[in-house]
Amino acid sequence: TVGKYVADGLFVTATQDAQGDNGSVRVQYEITDSITVETEVKQDGNQTVSANWKRDF
Repeated sequence: TVGKYVADGLFVTATQDAQGDNGSVRVQYEITDSITVETEVKQDGNQTVSANWKRDF
C-alpha cells in the first residue's frame, strides 16, 4: 500500500496484493476536521462510497 496527499485534505492510496490479483485505489477527502468522504474502486470493478463523521471526546 502506498499513499500520498495530492492536495490539501485529499489523500490517495493504491493497494496491490503480493500475487498481483487484487488491487484498489482509494480517495479520501477531508471536508472538515470531523467529516470525510471516501471512495474506493477495486480491480474487480466493485466500487464503494462512504461519508464518515467522527467526534473526539
